Formats: sequence, C-alpha cells, structure tokens
Amino acid sequence: MKTISSKKQKITDVLSVLLIVIAVHFVVGAFNGKWPWSPNPYNSYLLQAKAWLDGHLDLGYNIEYLELAIYKGKYFVSFPPLPSYILLPFAYLYGDNVPEGWIAFFIMLLGAFYALRIAWHFLGTGAKAVFWTCFLYLGTNVLYDTLDAGVWFIAQSCALTFSLLAIFYALKGKGGHSLFFWGCAIGCRPLQVIYFPILVYLLYRNLKEKEPEKNFLQMVKSRFYWAFPVLLVALSYMILNYARFGNIAEFGHTYLPEFNRGDTRQFKFSYITQNIPTLFRLPEKQENGTLHFYAFNGNNIFLISPLFVSYLIYLARTIFTRKKVDWILFLSTPVLVIVHIIALCSHETMGGFHFGHRYINDCLPFVYFLTLMLAYGKPLFKPLVKVVKTDTSKDCVADSNEEIANATSETSVTEDISESNDTNILSDTSVDEQAELLVTEPEQETVEDCTYFLHYALCALGMGINLVGSIATNMTWVS
Repeated sequence: MKTISSKKQKITDVLSVLLIVIAVHFVVGAFNGKWPWSPNPYNSYLLQAKAWLDGHLDLGYNIEYLELAIYKGKYFVSFPPLPSYILLPFAYLYGDNVPEGWIAFFIMLLGAFYALRIAWHFLGTGAKAVFWTCFLYLGTNVLYDTLDAGVWFIAQSCALTFSLLAIFYALKGKGGHSLFFWGCAIGCRPLQVIYFPILVYLLYRNLKEKEPEKNFLQMVKSRFYWAFPVLLVALSYMILNYARFGNIAEFGHTYLPEFNRGDTRQFKFSYITQNIPTLFRLPEKQENGTLHFYAFNGNNIFLISPLFVSYLIYLARTIFTRKKVDWILFLSTPVLVIVHIIALCSHETMGGFHFGHRYINDCLPFVYFLTLMLAYGKPLFKPLVKVVKTDTSKDCVADSNEEIANATSETSVTEDISESNDTNILSDTSVDEQAELLVTEPEQETVEDCTYFLHYALCALGMGINLVGSIATNMTWVS
C-alpha cells in the first residue's frame, strides 16, 4: 500500500508542478503575446540547423539583430551550438515550420520535472517538493528566460534544464548521465564548466558509500567509461569550432562586430567593477510615486531571484543550529557560484535588454541544489570511515594452542549471551560490512524547520515581481 500511495503522491506532485507552471506562463502570454506557438524572429539556432542540412556551416547572409559572427567574410551563429543539435531533426522533418516555441516550452517543463525530482531526493514527495520547484521556476528570474524561444533565452533555458539533469544524476550516482548532461549545459552556456568539481564530488561520495575500500584513482579506473558520452559531445564542439573559426575553443563571440571596434573586448577585468553594482541596484522612485525597474543590464538579484535569500536563511540556520553537513559541498558550492558570478561580470554587458538579471540565472540550479541540501534535515552522506580489513585465516594460524583452548572454553558462554540478548544481527554480513556498521555514526535526527513562512513570502515576492516585470517589459511599460 505504501508503494501505491507513494506513486500516487508523485503523480499528484508532477501534475501540480506542470499545471502551476503552465498556468503562470499562459497568464503572461495573455498580456504580452508570448505563447508557445508565437513566431520567433530571433531564430539563430534554427537557421544554423537548416544551414547544416544544406551542407554549409555559415548562414550565407547577414541578419544584424541576430548578433552573427563575421569571419573571413562569412556569417556564423556566434553562440554555442547545442540548441541547434536539438533543432536539427525537427528542421529535417518540418523545414521552415519547426515549432520552436513548443520545443522551448517542453524543455522548460522537462527542467521543472527534474527540479522536482531533486526536491524529492532531499525532502520526499509532497507539498514542500512542489513548492521549491515552483519557487525556482516562477519565483525567480528563470520565468523571464522560459517565455520564448529567442536565441538568448532558449540557450539559457536549455542550460538550466541540462544543469538540473546533471545534478540529479550525480545525486543518484549515474556518472555517465551526469557528465553527459553537464557537457550539454556547456554547449548552451560555456561557463557551466565551473561546476565540474561539484558533480565529480557527488559521484565520488556515492561510489564511496558503495565501495568504501576503493580510493579515488581506483574509482576513476573502474568507471572510466563514464567519460565517453561527454567526450563525444566535447569533441563535436571542438570539430565544429575548428571547422568554422580555426580554433577548437572559439564559439564565435569574439568575431562579433561590436567586439572588433576600438578597444572593446568581450571579456575584461575592468568590466567587473562596473557590472557588480548592477547585481545590487534597487529600482528608483519616480516623481509619480512608481518604481523604475531597469530593463538593461539587470536589477537587484535578491529582489528578482529571492532564492538567494532563502539560501542565506538556511546558511544562517545551519551555522546557528550546528547542523551536521558535508563541509566540502557546504563551502565549495557557494565559492564556485561566486566565481561564476564574477566571471559573468567580466563580460561587456550583463545580458542587454531584458527584465531581471538573466545572466545570473545560470547559477540558480546550483543555488537551488545547495538550498535544498541545507533544508534537508539530515547529512547528505554518511561520514567517511576507514574500513580495516582483517585476515582471519592468518590470525587463526598465529594463535597459540593456549589461546585456542581459552577461546574454546569461552564459546558456550558467548553463545548463551548472544542468544539471550539477540545480538547476532551481524551474523549474515561480511567482515567489511560489519566494520562499517560498527563505526558509522548514528543517523542524525531531523532539525525542525520553522523558516518556511519566510520562504513562502520570498517566493510570493519573486513571483509577483517577475510576473509583472515579464509582462511590463514586453509591453514597453519598463524602459
């Protein structure tokens, strides 16, 4: 009965998330016309896929508003190619009638489904898992990215989805899947490469619990085949980049006209100091009493993506309650998020015209993971223990006759004690398993979480701002 009940709850959770997310997207569409079936003039990835099917790598002509790279007199899509991989079979089947909006819409729903599965991993099924999934997709600036299939937004939506898949499969110990989807995320947003250590550590800890006697190098040797799928994906990027630009690491952004005029470059350290303040700038009060939200280069990330605030609440709660955590994840994940944000701030702009702070959305899958990890009431992994193997056969040979006699005389007493107290629960386990059971610390009790009303309020704040902002920006209410 428990299994059936659990399945019913999972179905209820999935339907709840899908219906809530779809409903909010359709509300936005009712006001600004952003429907899954709306035409998409910013269709760089589809044009690239069609060019590949026609047998050439460049588009053959220029469309200025699509930010095409110009190299040796030819025009190329200047973004990482993974979304074109997705659109390629659809371009073959449907030609000019590819339903890009619907494809982007289902990619978004796939990401929401895996965000829910990550929440299940930590919190189990039920309302809390549904809440956190909706918080990520509706209570943060992710909402704006998932509204249409424009070249910039579909790339970020795909990166979000693939990052969530990578995290989920790393938590489940499926390294081939995790690394493959991580490689796919890089093919949408290259700076997702930063999170490789987190995924590797999650996979290592999963293996360590199953095979405690192996060290890291032994694990790598025994699971080397996990690298094959991601290496194939990386190889495709390198071949494509070399064929187009003569450089395996060049996706084309360097050859945008805007970065070839004067001293303007795509990345510079000096950009960091001018872009970091945009992360914290608040809307300005206007003479008529309304607030002016910026539609260029971003707004305060704590307002438009208050999931960051939820993380800080759990960070404080973890420290004050002295809750046991995995310290490597506890310290390294926020450090990598900060490194990622600084790297994003070294770009010339922070995403151009949009509502929110869309570049920072690339960090949210890992902020989401970290928040759920801290919200979870128990340690993510058991403490690492050193299992000492013993060779009982050698011990028996080394025993003296006197020790054997003593052991024999004590056998009956030991058996009586074992039988009367029912302490032979380890009799069916191996020596290694007994050692691990004996040294493992008792499971930590769940710490009561009294902060949920704060997270509900933060989600409502983020959802309200992003809902209105996504409508207003596209209706030119915001300038």
